[in-house]
Amino acid sequence: MEEKNFFKKFWTSITDFEGYEELAAGSTFKTIIYIIILTLIFTAVIVGINVFKLNASLDDVKDYVSKNIEDITYKDGKLDVKTEEPIIIESEENVIPIIIIDTKGYENKAEYLEKTQNYREKLKAYNVGIILLDDHLVIRNSMLTEGNDIIEYEKILDLEITGKDGFINVISGRNLMAIYAVISVAMLFYLFIIYLTANIMDIIILGVIGKIFGLIVKLKLRYKATFNIGAYALTLPMVLNLIYIIVNTFTNFEIKYFSWMYTSISYIYVVVAILMIKTEIIHQRMQLIKLEQIQKQEAQKAQEEVEKEKTKEEENKKENEENKEEKQTKKEEKTGEQPV
Repeated sequence: MEEKNFFKKFWTSITDFEGYEELAAGSTFKTIIYIIILTLIFTAVIVGINVFKLNASLDDVKDYVSKNIEDITYKDGKLDVKTEEPIIIESEENVIPIIIIDTKGYENKAEYLEKTQNYREKLKAYNVGIILLDDHLVIRNSMLTEGNDIIEYEKILDLEITGKDGFINVISGRNLMAIYAVISVAMLFYLFIIYLTANIMDIIILGVIGKIFGLIVKLKLRYKATFNIGAYALTLPMVLNLIYIIVNTFTNFEIKYFSWMYTSISYIYVVVAILMIKTEIIHQRMQLIKLEQIQKQEAQKAQEEVEKEKTKEEENKKENEENKEEKQTKKEEKTGEQPV
């Protein structure tokens, strides 16, 4: 059996339910490698989209900072935006509809947790949003994750900022490319871990569902096989999710309950793949039964030919013996005649 490469597996998992039998029988290790590569590609595109959004909003950020913020400093993983009150920027027209900035920090931990929790609740009203706190930022994108992603500054920024002019200088010109590179690498690693973990959890659940469904339709499948099926069943939902994210980024087009559709497609693929495997096994069994019947008929026919040949030989032998006896009788009669 020829080993499929990533692209063949990708195409088969979307377009060929009959191919799931081969995919299910494959190595679990290679299945995990497949899902790692697929997740990495997905994450790379997502990071590109986020960087695009960030770049699209830079001019507005520069203008807002210049007019509304007293001072900005960043050092050793700590951001300090000098404002009298926390800043909340809300506008549906912006690339990022809500941005909350509160870098004050709080000596009272309970007060800090309550304040940040209130910000997170406010973020839930939007599909996309950012909270900038003193030592980390919170990103919400409902199309990418159900919750909020928390990223510490020190993991993505290795620089110092002093004053508004310093901040504007950092996000301008040649410095910008270096920042994008650092942010992209950090986000790629961070989001890849998140998405891979989520995908593995989904695959485990799909594998369990596949195992249960297999028992329902009286098809004995090892969990290894249903795990593999679940992994490949995620391919189309991930592709559709990526397309939706790209379209939404450029057009703001939205589909209600898209996450439900995403989940439903993977379940449908698992169910249909198992039914196709069962159908193929039934077909193979019927072919085997048919082959056995043909072989039995051929064996019976051969036996009949042997019996027929044997009977013919016996008849010939009997006929030969009769002829021999008849000749012997005639000879004896001829020898016994005397002249008168």
